[in-house]
Order: sequence, then structure tokens, then C-alpha cells
Amino acid sequence: MNDDKLKRVKKRYKQSGHHKLQTRIFKTNDPRLRLFDFDYGVVMGLTSNTEGMSDVEMSDAIGYNSSQLGYDVYRMPDGQFLIDGVEKDQVFSQHDGCPVLLLVPPTLPEKSRIALENKIFEHRNEGPHPFY
Repeated sequence: MNDDKLKRVKKRYKQSGHHKLQTRIFKTNDPRLRLFDFDYGVVMGLTSNTEGMSDVEMSDAIGYNSSQLGYDVYRMPDGQFLIDGVEKDQVFSQHDGCPVLLLVPPTLPEKSRIALENKIFEHRNEGPHPFY
């Protein structure tokens, strides 16, 4: 199969919704934080294993640590983010006192967002590695 055809097949497969969500976990410079990358920048998440971080501190941290992933992350004045030029909404929540920050596409359904929040919270203490 040539490269162009392989790219088209992969794109159709991904668009069909039958692909497995690929997730990578990264440690940050701050040992309290873990950075999550879902499907290579489609969704990004950040969590702390300690209580008391505000949404402003979390959004600053995701901006500082995004260079580890190789993405250009820019916070716009209205609170939204751009990841490699694609607009993302900022969602901040608390799970048992631990903050979770997500950068999600504006069209992401609520049910999927909640599932991602739960996945981040469950894996907040794990080291850097990919899991599927």
C-alpha cells in the first residue's frame, strides 16, 4: 500500500469512531502535576495530586509544560486555548479535592468530557507512559 492510500485509510478509520483513544502521560517540572495528551493534541488534560490549585494556576502550568509535547499552546484573553491553531475550551473541575483541567474541542459531548475527567483522575499518580 502506498503512503497516500495508507493515510486515507487511517483517516477514514479514525473518522469512523472505531479507533482506540491513544493517551500519553507526562511528568512535569512540578512533581505534583501530571500532563495528559489524548489522541495527539485533540484533548489535553492536567491534574494535581494535591488539593488547593486554582484554575488560573492550572492553566498557567499547562501552558508552561506543553512544550514537552511539542505543541504550540496559546491562551487567548477570553479564556480559551489554541493548540497548534485549533481552538479548545477550558474546563476546570474538582475530583475529591484534586483539580482537573481539560482543554477540549467545543463540540465534545458532555458524556465524553466526564469520562475523560474520570480517566485523568484515576491515573493522576502514574508515571510517564502511554496507556490505551
